[in-house]
Amino acid sequence: DCDAQEGVEVEESACEVCCKNPNGVGPEYVLASECDGVEPESSCEAMICCASGDTTSYITTAECNGQGGTQAGPTACQVCCEFSGGGVEEVPAEFCVAGMGTFVDDALCAPEETPICCQVGEDASLITPTSCSESGGAETALEACQVCCKNPNGLGPEFVFEEACDPTAIQPDSVCATTACDASPCQNGGVCSDGGDAEIYTCDCEGTGFTGENCESAEAASCDASSLPQNAQDLGDCTAVLESGTECSPTCNEGYALSAPTSCTDGVLTSGECLPEANDPK
Repeated sequence: DCDAQEGVEVEESACEVCCKNPNGVGPEYVLASECDGVEPESSCEAMICCASGDTTSYITTAECNGQGGTQAGPTACQVCCEFSGGGVEEVPAEFCVAGMGTFVDDALCAPEETPICCQVGEDASLITPTSCSESGGAETALEACQVCCKNPNGLGPEFVFEEACDPTAIQPDSVCATTACDASPCQNGGVCSDGGDAEIYTCDCEGTGFTGENCESAEAASCDASSLPQNAQDLGDCTAVLESGTECSPTCNEGYALSAPTSCTDGVLTSGECLPEANDPK
């Protein structure tokens, strides 16, 4: 056919087209018969690790220049790579391409997480640390995700996962508790301490947003007391964070007196006023 058209044989590369993603590693030149998605030739330019702002991506030089990016070191562009000889690993994109690997979903390279007992509000469940964090929860004692079972292993009452206990054998947590904290008395992510005592315990509620003996009550909201009332000279002892149930007093201008302290009650600010003093003509 070539002779009939008075043509001449040339290098095979002259019959290749820029193909979108024929081998899973981005655009590259292949024979037209092997391509389902032809791209502009500019897309098959050399790929580089491009840094643009706070992000990095493995793209062509032209695309990088178009984004105002600069070439970064190869280790800055990590991908999850499935190698042709087997195995999946997170490596620099350039290494993956050089090893004839294929870019795959990042989730395949994520390390397997060991589930934890996660407390979200009053509910506890066995989930991964990532899921716990995304749910706004906090890790708590494993027993909070278990039930007290009458005699699951022939050694008397103990905490086990619910599926390992006959429903008729489930007991109150206190039956299995050897120390006060075994019964998981602290709520909403509070940290329990008992020193090995069977009855006495304390709950550390710091950072949970809750208070009370068992961290059972939501903390009252604070107020912003940083705005000067009219005729005030300065804030006095008032600040941007005035705790609920507390008071502060701004300093009034000369000839004015504070009618009452500024107070905060569960997020509601009641501001004192600077009013003219009785013997002042103002």
